[in-house]
Amino acid sequence: MLCFVLDPEVEFSWTEDEVADLHDNTTVLIAADVCYDDDLTDGLFRTLYRIMSNLRHPCTLYFSIEKRLNFTLQHMDVSCEAYDHFRSCLSDLKNITDGKMIFTVEPVQLCFPQFLIYERIKQLELWKITSSHCDQMKATPAM
Repeated sequence: MLCFVLDPEVEFSWTEDEVADLHDNTTVLIAADVCYDDDLTDGLFRTLYRIMSNLRHPCTLYFSIEKRLNFTLQHMDVSCEAYDHFRSCLSDLKNITDGKMIFTVEPVQLCFPQFLIYERIKQLELWKITSSHCDQMKATPAM
């Protein structure tokens, strides 16, 4: 169960109606440029799992990330440790076998028209993560 601050005196708190609306109507989530620290990335993926598993409907998360190349003394080479950890978390999410949720993970090709002004570099990636409750998968007839 998700925990939301429902105290109207607390800044950025949620109302009960907003929480109900989130639960009943959310089908798309968006995250961008949020993976820089392994511990925070772990917490982000735990939070995404909790949110997506508590929604009434299947949900799709679009996640953009830029591979940040850094020279590390540990490897004495250019590496992308935060990105590598992100990919590990994606793999863990895809391979969850808890009997409650099924996640599909796939890269999105960046061949669509660009409507915002930004530099589309080769290190930029977009990922599509779709969640379904296992009981919804069983109820859907195969084609």
